[in-house]
Amino acid sequence: MIGRLRIVRALIAPVLAAALLGLNAWSAAGQDNPPRETRGSARTSEQRLAEAVRHEVDTLPNAGAFDYIDFRVDGTRVVLLGSVVLPSLKSGAEQAVKKIPGVEIVVNKIDVLSPSAEDDALRRAEYRAIYYNSDLRKYNLKSIPPIRIIVSDRNVTLEGRVASTEEKQLAGEKARNVPNARSVRNHLEVEQ
Repeated sequence: MIGRLRIVRALIAPVLAAALLGLNAWSAAGQDNPPRETRGSARTSEQRLAEAVRHEVDTLPNAGAFDYIDFRVDGTRVVLLGSVVLPSLKSGAEQAVKKIPGVEIVVNKIDVLSPSAEDDALRRAEYRAIYYNSDLRKYNLKSIPPIRIIVSDRNVTLEGRVASTEEKQLAGEKARNVPNARSVRNHLEVEQ
């Protein structure tokens, strides 16, 4: 029995020593983690930055179905676009994106929609027409509303994503059937 333990120790000791020496070499080179294979998973820093910006924009507090924030990433520069109801959401989006590591410049081109009792009533009517529809109701259950209803001077624009072309068409149809809308533009994208 003791002979077997000596043999196992004799075999394991060199393997452990090599592993420890390898980790020390990485530490001496100033690397916290061992090198990883990057072939096949070559996401650019711009793509990683875009994912971080999307996460921050999608999780902004007080953003709802009547706000739409989009962006463009160009290197370390982020341009915020879209329309919001609350001015604090415009500034909040800018502050959240500025805190992302790797972002050096934020250009805020988000429009704050003018307060209007007519537009507010139209927003609520559009919301009911779309989100209370039996075929689109599933989107009402999501914490981040995927169909964004932008109303400016009684002109309606639908932004966001839906699962199928039929749902995109249905949302557009429901929006067009709401009285008092001057126009309806359906910019919904279909998930792939």
